[in-house]
Order: sequence, then structure tokens, then C-alpha cells
Amino acid sequence: MSVRSVTQLLLSMLSMLVCTPQINAAEDNAPTLGISAAHWPPYIYHHNDVLTGEDYELLKQILAHMHYDLQSYPLPERRVGEQIARGGIDIVVGAARNEDRQRNNLFSIPYRAEFIGFAYLPERASEFAGKTLFQLLSEGHTLALNTSGWYGSEFEEKIASRFPKQLIHLESVKRRLAFLKRERVDLILDDTAVLQFTADSNDIALTLGNEIIQKQNVHFMFSKYSVSPEFVSQFNEVLQNYLNERPGLAAVASEVAIGEQKPSLFENMRRDETAHSQQQ
Repeated sequence: MSVRSVTQLLLSMLSMLVCTPQINAAEDNAPTLGISAAHWPPYIYHHNDVLTGEDYELLKQILAHMHYDLQSYPLPERRVGEQIARGGIDIVVGAARNEDRQRNNLFSIPYRAEFIGFAYLPERASEFAGKTLFQLLSEGHTLALNTSGWYGSEFEEKIASRFPKQLIHLESVKRRLAFLKRERVDLILDDTAVLQFTADSNDIALTLGNEIIQKQNVHFMFSKYSVSPEFVSQFNEVLQNYLNERPGLAAVASEVAIGEQKPSLFENMRRDETAHSQQQ
């Protein structure tokens, strides 16, 4: 089943919840929370000028149940972290936890897993197939990635610190894919579901590398300056009930994201470094 087909299935199932009696529509005078509408399909994106996506629809249903409304703001990726840290927006979807973010934000329980991988153009398969990210960067290739993304402390320590000049920070997955298509970068790093969905939507052929760079739980992230711990506790109760009642959605999404079982970045790095030391 393709990523687009699964996304349509998920959105269809989520939209059916609007008519169920346990979900109450937000009232006209309901308190409003602000969210970034940064383009991140299939989780949040505009379709025919209407904001939609798996994470966005889930969030809307939970807030409607709590009698809250949701207002979206068009923010570039680079400003999302800054705005939520100062209370300019209230919620970010699909956020990984780290120490820096926890200082100024609150987090929901995890609601899905995210799988980060790298990809390249099929015509470069003869150069790249079977190689790890570490090997490819060691050969001098360039990698486009999210300006504000978090790929784990080991990535920061063992990849970002070793190859800083080869990491090209570009805003929006669509722009990163455009650079890849024009061969202004050699590789692209993102959530694998995001890569596949966006590439399919823009008729770009893509080949995923044979390793998982980072597997991590993601959360809804709330600003400490505008949302209380009590609110997050209530939110988590509704979210947990939702996940308990509909475990199939998360399972399908995870299957699509991970695809075939692949080795992790750091399993491969240990192998590469061992082989390098033996050669010396």
C-alpha cells in the first residue's frame, strides 16, 4: 500500500470521528490555541487551501473534545521553535523531546513513532546503493536537512560535528527535494514518510538509503508560557483514550514509515569504523 493511499485511509477514518457523539465540536466562544501551519505532509499540510494532515486532524479532534478551538499561523520552519519557546504559538505537532526543548515547553505522551532516513536520486544508485550515510559523507557528498530538525544526540555528536560543511540546512522539505532534483545536494535527510509523500506529490523519483538514521517517539509540544501542566494532563487523558480505541492507525502509519527492517545509523557506523581501523 502506498504512503498516499494509507494517508487517505487515515484521514478518512479521522474525519468520520466528527460525527461520533463522544467528540464535541468546538463552540463559537471556545478558547483558542495557536498552531504552526508549517508544511510537513502527510502530518500537516494544505490541500486545496484547507489545512489537513494526520497529526492536524488528530489534534483537532482532541481539542474539540476539550472544547478548545484551533487557529493556524503560517510560519517558516526556522521560526517555529522560536515562537513556541516565547509563547507566540501554543502547539507544535510531531515534536521529538530533547533537553533544550524541555526547558521552555511541555509535552504530550508520545502518539506515534518517527523514522528518519536518507534518500537520493535513482540515477545515482550505482554510486550510492549499499553505502551508509557515514560512508557517503566520508566520501565528501552533501546532505540537505531540516533547519530546525532534531535527529538525536548521537547524530549531533557523530555526524553533525564531523561533517558540518557537508550538511546543507534548507527550509521546507519541498525546497530540499528541489535542491536534490537539481543535484545541488547529493542526499536528503527527513522522516521517511514525509520524503515519500512529498516526492510522490511532486513526481520526483526517490531511492531510500538502506539504514534508519533515527527512530524516535514524537509528541505534541506545548509552550509553557501559554499552556498549563493541568491542561496537558487533561489533553493526555483524551489522547490516551483515543490511542487505546484506535491502535490500528498508529500501527499502519509505523509500518509505512519504516518499510523493510533496516539497520540503524550507529550499528553501521560501528561497523564502518571497525573496518577502517582494521585496514590501518
